[in-house]
Formats: sequence, structure tokens, C-alpha cells
Amino acid sequence: MTQRLHGPSPFAFCLLPSAFCLLSHPVAAAGHAEADADADTGSGAGADAAPEGEQERERERVPPSTAPGGRSTAARAEPAEVKLGGTVAYTITVRRAAGDRVQLWPAGADPFGGFRPLALTGPTVTPEGLVVAETYQVRLVALEPGDAGIPPVRVSVVSEDGRVFEMAAAAVPVTVLDPLADEPLGGIEARGDKGADGKTNPLRPYVVWVRDWTAAIVAGAIAGALLVALAAVLLTRWYVRRRAAPAATASPEPPAHPAARARLGRLRVPGTYAAMGAKAFHVEMVEAVKEYLGRRHRIDALEMTSEEILDVVERVPMGSITRTEMEMFLASCDVVKFAKGEPPEAEALDVLSQAERIVDTVEAAAIAIEARRAAEKAAAAAAMQPQVGPAGAGGGP
Repeated sequence: MTQRLHGPSPFAFCLLPSAFCLLSHPVAAAGHAEADADADTGSGAGADAAPEGEQERERERVPPSTAPGGRSTAARAEPAEVKLGGTVAYTITVRRAAGDRVQLWPAGADPFGGFRPLALTGPTVTPEGLVVAETYQVRLVALEPGDAGIPPVRVSVVSEDGRVFEMAAAAVPVTVLDPLADEPLGGIEARGDKGADGKTNPLRPYVVWVRDWTAAIVAGAIAGALLVALAAVLLTRWYVRRRAAPAATASPEPPAHPAARARLGRLRVPGTYAAMGAKAFHVEMVEAVKEYLGRRHRIDALEMTSEEILDVVERVPMGSITRTEMEMFLASCDVVKFAKGEPPEAEALDVLSQAERIVDTVEAAAIAIEARRAAEKAAAAAAMQPQVGPAGAGGGP
């Protein structure tokens, strides 16, 4: 009986190298197992970090300015140089197919870098053959100095079938000048303490302009004072001319005695007492006498009381008018003025006659005194002249 020997199968020879490797390197095998386990457990933690990185890379990625179907974007800005705080007109034009819809940056977004949008106008739609040009204008304010310009601004175009095309207008160079920059002080070297790296910390000097209104205030005060002085001079001249004009055109005042007699004579007109009343009649009568005495003797008789008038009577020429007679006249008038007496017309006319007598007597006494003084003055003047004898005095033979 013949025994048949069977050799190892080809599959067994294939497994030998793997088994040998596992037996020769058990630690390596365990290491691979641990690495696989770590990869399995770490996949959950890295899942959160991966989207953030992708989002950051997505933001950094700038889409092209063109898209299929003749779609494109273009931008420009005027002026190309502006001061800090100035405004720039930024114009962006999106060329799209008819029926497409343009989506700009979302509200509240900040796609303009160192510029901030103030107002958006548009769109202005202009057909250009197979495409349509849609133009928007944004007014920007420059908030950061430098020459970084306006970065690429993204827009989206949605076609009628729902496809979205992302595009970005190219960056626009705009230089923002700093009014406080130290161009005029370029020759001044940087100064400051040296840091740990041995470099000097620059301290840029600034020129601060302060508006000083002192000169304007002083000039305004001087001008105001001159205007006030000029107005005062003109007003004074106008007032003097106004006061002088009536005085120049007024007729000369009549003498004291005729004026008083005329005033008292008007009171004798029949019916005057009844028309004026007792009080007004006596007031007019006593004021006529006081005005005459004041003008004749140069005293302020109209402002004097009855007692003061009596004191003056004793010091001025009154002729035969005594203090008692003057007192009776003033008392008759005061009773009607202050005690509201109502004498009959006959008594009032008697008092009027007394007033006329006072005026006439004082006037006669004053005229006599003036005549006597004139005669004395003439005699004194004649006495001062030299005596001249008759011609031929001393005789001939």
C-alpha cells in the first residue's frame, strides 16, 4: 500500500510571512492597534475644529471676477486720494444674464476694509447685448489712514434655474491721508527708550492746532464799543437839534404883566366860572398870580407853597400889598382847592379882582423902582462927565 504524502497548501505559505511578522514584532502590532484606537476616539474632537478651519479658508478665498455665461464684476472709486474722514464714491458694476438676480453683501456686513458705507444708491440697469449691466454706487467714509485701498467686494448672481455664481470685484487702490501725519517733521529723528530688543520706540511728534479766538473777541469788543460810541454821538446830536428847533421857531414870550392880565381877563368872560367849576377857576387864578410873581422877581413861585410865597413877599418889592392881604388871597384859593369849597360866582369874582389888584400893584411898584434906578444911573453917569465952561469965559477987554 502506497502512502501518499501531502505537502503544505499554497494558502499556508501565503500566511507564513504575516504570522512571522506578528511573532517578531508584537509591540509594533500593539502600537498600530493603539494608533487606530486614538484615531477613532480623536475623530470626534477634530470634527468641530475642521469646519472652523474650512470657514476661515473659505473667507480667505477670493472668488474670481468672472463667471460662465459672460457674467463679470468691476469696481472703481473716486477720488483715488482722500483725507481721513473724507468720502469716496465706490461704484460696482455686475454684468449678468437676463433673468439673473444679483445678491449684494448682507446688511450689517463690513466688506470695505478701512471704509464704512454711508449710503447705497441703485441699481442702474443698462442692456449690453447678451448681458445686462447692473450698477450700484456706495458712498464710503475713510476711517483708517494708509494705502490699503478697498478690498475685493463679493457679490452673488443667481440664475433662473437656481445656480449660484460667486464673484468678487477687484480691489480698488485708494490712499487715505492722515492730516496729523508728520510729513512736515520728517527731519526729526525718532526718540524714545530702547526696549529689550535694542530697538528705539519711536515717539512721533504731533502738531495740535488749537483755535484761539482771543484776537477775534478783542476786535469784536473794540468794534462794538466804537459802534456804541458812534450811536451815542448821533443820538445826542439828533436830540439837541430836536430841542433847538422849536426854540428857534417859537415866538418871543410876552412880558410878565401883560401875560398875567390876559390870563386873568379870560376868567372874567361871562359863563367861564360855570363852565370851569369853582376848583379849576381858583387854580387858574392863583397860578396866574404865582407865574407873574416868579417872572417879575425871578423866583420859582409855581413850585412854592402858600407859606413860602408869604415869606418871599416880605423880601421883594410888593408896593402897597401887605402880607395880610396876600395871605387872605391865598387862603381864599386854598379853601376851594383843598377843602372843596363851592363859593358863589360873585365871591369868586371878588377874589379875581383881588388877584388883578395884586398884579397891577406889584407891577407899578416894580416900574417905579426901575425908573428910580434908571434916573440914579443917569445922574451918576452925568456926574462922571467933565464940566465944560461957556466959550470965551475970562472975557476980553
